Amino acid sequence: MVQGLPHIEGKQHVCEGCAFGKQHRLPFPKGVSWRAKEKLELIHTDVCGPMDTLSHAHNRYFILFIDDHTRMTWVYFMRQKSEVFTIFKKFKSLVEKQSGCFIKTLRSDRGKEYTSKEFHNFCEDEGVERQLTVRYTPQQNGVTERKNKTIVEMAKSMIHEKGLPKTFWAEAVYTTVYLSNRCPTTTIPNKTPFEAWSGRKPSVNHLKVFGSICYSQIPKVKRSKLDESSERCIFVGYSTMSKGYRLFSLKESQVIISRDVQVDENASWNWEENKVETKDVLIITDKEDKDEPISSVTSPSDPNSAQLNEESRNSTDSTSSNSSSPSSTPKRYRSIDDIYATCNYCSVEPENFDEAIKEESWRKAMEEEIHVISKNQTCQLVDKPTNKEVIGFKKSKSEATLYVKRQGIDVLIVTLYVDDLIFTGSNKKMIEEFKDDVTQKYEMSDMGLLQHFLGMEIYQEEETVFICQKMYAETILKKFNMLGCNPVSTPLIMGEKLKKEDGGKTADATHYRSLIGNLLYLTATRPDLMYAASMLSRFMQSPSHFHLSAAKRVLRYVQGTTDLGLSFQKNHTVNLVGYCDSDLGGSLDDMKSTSGYCFSFGSAMISWLSKKQQSVAQSSAEVEYVSASLATSQTIWLRRILADLGHHQDEGTVLYCDNKSAIAMAKNPVHHSRTRHIALKHHFIRQAIEDKEIQLEFCRSEEQLSDILTKPLPRERFQLLRDKLGVRQHIKGEC
Repeated sequence: MVQGLPHIEGKQHVCEGCAFGKQHRLPFPKGVSWRAKEKLELIHTDVCGPMDTLSHAHNRYFILFIDDHTRMTWVYFMRQKSEVFTIFKKFKSLVEKQSGCFIKTLRSDRGKEYTSKEFHNFCEDEGVERQLTVRYTPQQNGVTERKNKTIVEMAKSMIHEKGLPKTFWAEAVYTTVYLSNRCPTTTIPNKTPFEAWSGRKPSVNHLKVFGSICYSQIPKVKRSKLDESSERCIFVGYSTMSKGYRLFSLKESQVIISRDVQVDENASWNWEENKVETKDVLIITDKEDKDEPISSVTSPSDPNSAQLNEESRNSTDSTSSNSSSPSSTPKRYRSIDDIYATCNYCSVEPENFDEAIKEESWRKAMEEEIHVISKNQTCQLVDKPTNKEVIGFKKSKSEATLYVKRQGIDVLIVTLYVDDLIFTGSNKKMIEEFKDDVTQKYEMSDMGLLQHFLGMEIYQEEETVFICQKMYAETILKKFNMLGCNPVSTPLIMGEKLKKEDGGKTADATHYRSLIGNLLYLTATRPDLMYAASMLSRFMQSPSHFHLSAAKRVLRYVQGTTDLGLSFQKNHTVNLVGYCDSDLGGSLDDMKSTSGYCFSFGSAMISWLSKKQQSVAQSSAEVEYVSASLATSQTIWLRRILADLGHHQDEGTVLYCDNKSAIAMAKNPVHHSRTRHIALKHHFIRQAIEDKEIQLEFCRSEEQLSDILTKPLPRERFQLLRDKLGVRQHIKGEC
């Protein structure tokens, strides 16, 4: 076909260029799989999970064991993968005693739960041969991989057919395995796995439809003559330890075993219209924070009650509320800090009124002004004054608890929390008139200068206003038996990164959530605790003892810094300035980054946040851009609040960022390859720059104050930034 082609001889050695350039995966051979010839000669195993929803027993995983010879399947449920070794020992003891045979070979993937040193040593001591798949080759463990898929699909179908909540997934999986052991399989001719394993033909005349409504007979000893003879339940499977059925009692909200059952297979429970009764939970939410990965919210009126009922926490309705409450939540009542900072030029200190209303008046006021909306398990408290303008006050459109009254250049500011009023102003006469008007309309108690509010202590001196939570911090330490412990200099260890699946023992989730809830409440005056509390809140669903140890270290830091707070200097130059920063892929679970911002208005910070971003970023410029966008939203809100308080900024608020590429992206309105994949909502920062609401400026990383909100820092750096945030000790007197 061509001329001048030289003679080429084939070479047997591997061509490195071809190996790098075009090596392909070899096909898996068909029809050459080896089959065991006796029981327990080969056991297949695999772990499935984690599930998005906890089961009724708070499990997230299940593990399968399949006997290759009989295809008999066993299932166990787990909260953590670290339980695999313990479960395998129980399984081995069970099946070897039942069959009289010994497990010879165990086939699994290379998950850490199967390759631990103790697992390897145990199998070596017991003479169990290990067969581990090659990395990224689940096909080599195909028996359990296919079984997992079959079981999960059957379980989902059973749940959706009867409209049951996802919390029933474990019951559905258990029932699916029970049925599959009694169904024919092509690998065993003319036998079911149950018969091949036990030598007995299984009976199927007792089978019922999963998820059906049923009625369980109540024993006579538990009822009187006129009581109902049965209770309504949901059929959820079969008991292998008793001659009875597994039923979910709608009355007791738990699984029970019953023998005398009547099943209506054509009926199913309308779960949406007939919720299982659980404890109501008071959740006061902030629309701005609805995406925070926090499972427990502390009510400001009871900062020690940071516990969330497990059933309600798993309910979709109780954790996805987007409603906004005008009550002062921990983040929302930082607007009080705004008031202090804004009124540095005022000659009158903030005062406090407490409403002492008689019972009948209170009931009437409750009907008129306090509305409690109860939906499913969520209770949202909303306080509504009857008129938008009360005694000449104008209600803020940006902050529902804030009311402002103006007379010329003078201003009177009032913030409301249920029956507590805090007010300050620049004119003593306006304040005295306000007191007279309020006391004439309501029965009020004049508490004098503001000293305590929602767990905060306020010290008003000639030149400063100091806010701290020393008493509350000591209460937390006493509550968790850490009062008097050895203090540490930083909340978290630099370089230590926590993750959800860390192989640690399961910690008491209720205890952990209560601890994190208390720490989150403490961040109201302690921005130095913000990152630690926010990061630890990511593990409230299923904490391990590693997470609990990290949380206790934060308490040790609190022990040595109980008297720290925010110090606002009067007559200080006031101007809103912001800082925004982010780490890069700091979360080991999903590789998402953490954004942080803080805003100063005078001598100390008035707003701060540490929050994990919603998407995985591809570059440091992108994470900084997203962080700047989040800070821009807060900037606009703060500017509106300050405008309501009488402080207008004609120029854009300076927002410092330490990434020049992110600043260039924000100032360049052209979408290119580096920005077109970023969510559209983040690009509004460009409009904010054009409207002169913000000025995005560069600062060196050493000057970036919000660095303390994105990652653990060394002691010197942490303490330096803490001081610059305005967090310091009370100089005059004690907190």
